[in-house]
Amino acid sequence: MRHWMRSHLTYANVMATAAVFMALGGGTTAVALSGSNTVQSDDLGPGAQVKAADVAGNAVNGADVVDESLTGADIKNGQVKGADIGAGEVRSGNVANDNLSGADISPNSLKGGDIDEATLNLGDVVRARAFVDYQTCTGSPVTCTPAHSKGISSVTRESTGWYCVIAPGIDSSQTVAAVTLDYWNTPAPEGNASVMTRAGRGCGQPGDQGSGFRVVTERQPVYQLSADDSVAGNAEAANDVSFTILIP
Repeated sequence: MRHWMRSHLTYANVMATAAVFMALGGGTTAVALSGSNTVQSDDLGPGAQVKAADVAGNAVNGADVVDESLTGADIKNGQVKGADIGAGEVRSGNVANDNLSGADISPNSLKGGDIDEATLNLGDVVRARAFVDYQTCTGSPVTCTPAHSKGISSVTRESTGWYCVIAPGIDSSQTVAAVTLDYWNTPAPEGNASVMTRAGRGCGQPGDQGSGFRVVTERQPVYQLSADDSVAGNAEAANDVSFTILIP
């Protein structure tokens, strides 16, 4: 009997019998795949997962991702660059409040129409400023005490009507200051008083050298010709003039 079975046992008989047992027993067998693009979704068993290591580099493209399905959590920090964003795509609603600073804005990119003037204050438009009341100027050499100041280290009166204002880090040869007479703290007649700067001429060192800002105050003397007539003379340097200086 065994001799008869061995004589009739073939490869086809064995494989057919194995297939029947596997089908009845719920077993599975591996199927060899060849070529590219041969694995389909129905080739994966229940619960099977495709990991990142199973996907070739640059194999997933925009067309493979459902529209509007990605969020910020899906993108690695620092991976989205300026070149990845379309022109005009980032608007104020996309930026967190109080998140931008001056370093985020290109020089000279903001114009008057981009700024609400009600939000500006003096500190936003000048690097240095000071109010100088002539009555605070005392001592020898004469030193003045600036009020409402920012970025000003000293104010001195070097001679009658000649002041030197020092703003550390700001060079008067490169920056033009603005000055204005203070009406309230200048004795009458205020109209014959004046205050000026000397652009491009420094102070703080001999010979109009140094990075300080030169300020000159003057008055026009009034000459009484008669009880009813008077005339103003040529302006002369004067100490009794108060002023404000702004350095942009």
